[in-house]
Amino acid sequence: MNVDTDTPIASRQQPNRPTGVAILGCGSVSARYLRMLRHFSILEVLHCADLDPERAQRRVEEFGLGRPSTWQEVLDDPDVSIVVNLTPPSEHFATTEAALRAGKSVYVEKPLATDPEDARRLLALARESGLLLACAPDTVLGRGPQTAIAAVAAGEIGTPVHASASMLRSGPEIWHHDADFFYRPGAGPLHDMGPYYLSMLVHLLGPVTAVSAQNRISDRERVIARGPRAGERIEVGTPTVTAASLDFASGAIATLVCSFDAWAATSPHIELHGTAGSLVLPDPNLFDGPVRIARPGGGGVQDLPALPGYVYDRGIGVADLALALRTGGVPKADPALALHVLDVMHAAFLAAERRTTVEVHSTTTRTEPMPTDLSVYGWTGIADPDEDARLAKIR
Repeated sequence: MNVDTDTPIASRQQPNRPTGVAILGCGSVSARYLRMLRHFSILEVLHCADLDPERAQRRVEEFGLGRPSTWQEVLDDPDVSIVVNLTPPSEHFATTEAALRAGKSVYVEKPLATDPEDARRLLALARESGLLLACAPDTVLGRGPQTAIAAVAAGEIGTPVHASASMLRSGPEIWHHDADFFYRPGAGPLHDMGPYYLSMLVHLLGPVTAVSAQNRISDRERVIARGPRAGERIEVGTPTVTAASLDFASGAIATLVCSFDAWAATSPHIELHGTAGSLVLPDPNLFDGPVRIARPGGGGVQDLPALPGYVYDRGIGVADLALALRTGGVPKADPALALHVLDVMHAAFLAAERRTTVEVHSTTTRTEPMPTDLSVYGWTGIADPDEDARLAKIR
């Protein structure tokens, strides 16, 4: 997705040196990033920072990357070009703004901010500063999603007509020992998991123009099931299920349900139906998985040949941001897409509150396909069979 503004200024990076990276926020998702970032020679992790110094220390010891640091040390280090912002959603705006003002480009976990106007401020600040901003999810850059995007672009199912998307699971208090932030405003199933589904739908169908929706909170409290806080009750301050209807500029329509109130589900993650066929897509929270197609005339549902590409875990978006810094390009984990997705989610909440349809005025355009040769990102591959086996479980 390309930002409809001037191209960002090319980086001051030296092309033969790795791009210096700092991790901000050393919670559970940081392990997934650190596990993968070490396999991109284009990157060098210099710092791991967290409000809890012990947590940062544990990550450094676990992966042997960087050093435990304070946030101020990260901001002051001229060798840091990219901050990977893995803080809770409520902190995304303030910490990303601080990093940009310190002259750092930023890759931020979704959502870009909890308020769309704050997200717009971040895009403007990055543009004015000649810096780059990128935002998760980078799963759309993986082999499975790229295979689906290419199939639709090639007309494999004709003109897309409608889609259904379902994110149905039990709440994160079942598996996460600090699940509080999942139930605060700016999180919940829509803001936490919706970006994976919405990003995929926008890549397939184009920008959303209008949203109607319904929300519900099932219980005002949840109980943490594991870890040192097991048995502790946490307050629920955001809807635990959202059902939305989406209109797209292309003329397609879609339904999206995001729920933390499902104990079992058999619905496909995403189905897309067109005038000449249907696609069944893999989990958009992953980088790979079979893309299945059914065409008129029988023959059943068949797997499409997968494109070459990335199949592992979080981190390809950070490497792509580093490449964009070197070349003066635009990150494929584009903040314009992240802003549009945030606008759609905000519109869903407004539509549910007002019991009406809410228009979405931001827009975005399709990004260039991912390169099939990952060596442009300094990808070194995974030589450790045990690590490859662990990652296969994620895939």
